[in-house]
Amino acid sequence: TIAQRAGGNPFFAEELIRSSIEQGILTGTAGDFRATAAGRDAPLPATVEAVLRSRIDRLAETDKLLLQAASVVGKEFPLSVGAQVAHISVDQARRSAQRLLSAEMLYQRLDVQRDNFAFRHPLVQEAAYGSLLTEQRRQLHQGAAAALAVQFREQADEHASLIGHHWEEGGKSLAA
Repeated sequence: TIAQRAGGNPFFAEELIRSSIEQGILTGTAGDFRATAAGRDAPLPATVEAVLRSRIDRLAETDKLLLQAASVVGKEFPLSVGAQVAHISVDQARRSAQRLLSAEMLYQRLDVQRDNFAFRHPLVQEAAYGSLLTEQRRQLHQGAAAALAVQFREQADEHASLIGHHWEEGGKSLAA
């Protein structure tokens, strides 16, 4: 059923499997999954976006806050910036990031810095961003602009367009 629903899209198939495991529809280990009794007739989401949104909805609140804040910051983000935008401590963000790594929504950018993360797939970022209400987006963009201005104060010229973009999206044209 998963193979048919995924229609040959490996990312969609992976996300359907992850979602099914999280919901208790599948049990087992890689290469040896089986449908549970409750999962045999469970409906599967029709689109990859629907699967990602349902996975995001099931996240713990702090994990969801970090993921949504990060989706506003960009494909890659320093953990300290994600924490500041999400209004959580860096320690909370680190624990959430570890859970999001385990859920394969993020990966750690070891080639850059220990505390830099990126979205595993652009569709994960898009689904997290799409789960935000307009006013939430505006506020998070303002927070991202402020956090990035502090983070990159030594390289302000190099990051001016990014920071300006966030001010603009945050409804602060003069600041942009």
